[in-house]
Amino acid sequence: MNEQVHSVDIAIVGSGAGGMTAALAAHEAIAAMRARQQGEYDRLQSLAQVNPNIRQREIEHIATTTEALAEAMARAEWRLDAIRLALTI
Repeated sequence: MNEQVHSVDIAIVGSGAGGMTAALAAHEAIAAMRARQQGEYDRLQSLAQVNPNIRQREIEHIATTTEALAEAMARAEWRLDAIRLALTI
């Protein structure tokens, strides 16, 4: 009887030496969201200087939305929905 040995590698976000922790992933996601929102805020600020149809309320909405998103993202919880197995034969 000839048996082959298969190794199973399981990679789960948030564990292991090479895994990303949930806190780090959340921090990176919030930073990326803030960068995108800041770009939109800057764009509206610049546009408002040459276009009187851009209201201050629109610019303030971006700032308010950014803070609400950051708070919601900070409270988000991780859950494991799936595990992907990589079989090496």
